Amino acid sequence: MLLNLSTDRLGSIIVSPVSERWKNRIIGHMAFFGVESDGTVYLQSEEEKDSILRDLSPSKARDLDYGWDVRIRVPDWEALHLWGWDAHTMAE
Repeated sequence: MLLNLSTDRLGSIIVSPVSERWKNRIIGHMAFFGVESDGTVYLQSEEEKDSILRDLSPSKARDLDYGWDVRIRVPDWEALHLWGWDAHTMAE
């Protein structure tokens, strides 16, 4: 899955799928569990951030640190774990 990563002014990493199809599937899946979602995930703790930052090249990590959006490709099931609620089962 192709993901867009950006940072907010508080240092959180905002993760969203580039594909509108994936975004809509995630929103629908989360709604099934009664969770309101816009298809994005906010990674705030260092542990959460490390889970996605380890996939970045040094240049993309630097760009993200400087406030630029970056895109990365990760396996679908791994990306969907970020949304929780067993969303990773959608990749099967």
